Amino acid sequence: MKLNSVKLTLMFIVFNIVILFFLIALGFFSFHTLGFDFAGTFWRSSWPIILGMLAVLGALDIYWAMNRRLLVLLQQEDWPALTHYLETRIIQEGHYSSRLIRLLAQTYLAHSNSAALIDLEHHIIEKKPRLLETHALVLGLARLLHKDISGGVQFFSARLNVLRAKSARQEFARGDPSWIHWYYGFTLLLEQQFPLSAEQLMCLARKSHEALVAGLAAFYLTDTLCKVLPEQSTELYAAALEGRRRVRKSLHTLGAWDKAVLKIQAEIYGIIMLQALQNAGHWIYEEQAPQEKS
Repeated sequence: MKLNSVKLTLMFIVFNIVILFFLIALGFFSFHTLGFDFAGTFWRSSWPIILGMLAVLGALDIYWAMNRRLLVLLQQEDWPALTHYLETRIIQEGHYSSRLIRLLAQTYLAHSNSAALIDLEHHIIEKKPRLLETHALVLGLARLLHKDISGGVQFFSARLNVLRAKSARQEFARGDPSWIHWYYGFTLLLEQQFPLSAEQLMCLARKSHEALVAGLAAFYLTDTLCKVLPEQSTELYAAALEGRRRVRKSLHTLGAWDKAVLKIQAEIYGIIMLQALQNAGHWIYEEQAPQEKS
């Protein structure tokens, strides 16, 4: 740990020295080569750029000084120490910043510590409830990983209602309504509340502005819900085909779909659905329904 800390510190010091040496060398050679008159004109016209470079360098130095411990732990991949550091900063010292909460939540999920994540949620509700919206997806997914499907349904339903209420009042909402709506419908499916799940997924297939969500909803309508709700199969299949057409208009090829999946597969909500997204892509682009054949 100490070796890594020293290594990163030396790298940062060298970076500072290189930038300062460049500015000094630029000043020396400009006066030496151009003469004092031309060099003076050059520096008078270029001082805002130089000042900007120094300001950026100063900002980087301040950021490094404030986050050195965190950066070292991330570089070391010392997850227990990182978890302890973040818990101390957030819970004990009260630094409820969105960046630190996100990092701690992802660390908990990476190690399947859903109980600690739910405990973090309680602290957020008590200390900074507005951040619950920002991190609603990762906090809700803790319940799925903890196999608390009923709790997941209740959580995503509550967050979705909050987002809808804010949208109706034209207020800014920090959460992602498309993915929260998806996980609400998906948790209903997992809890075998099939009619309610079908209602949510049909809505997403027909109206979601997020192509991946619309495609997932369409896929599950035909792959699962048509089978468990045969009396609604005609309506469900029609909604699935409409969702597939909407996705194809937005993402024209399977390659475009895969690129969209690649953008979210580093996020926990994307990792959980990765296999389903791949299956949905195959269904959307490589299969053709009889109704769509010309």
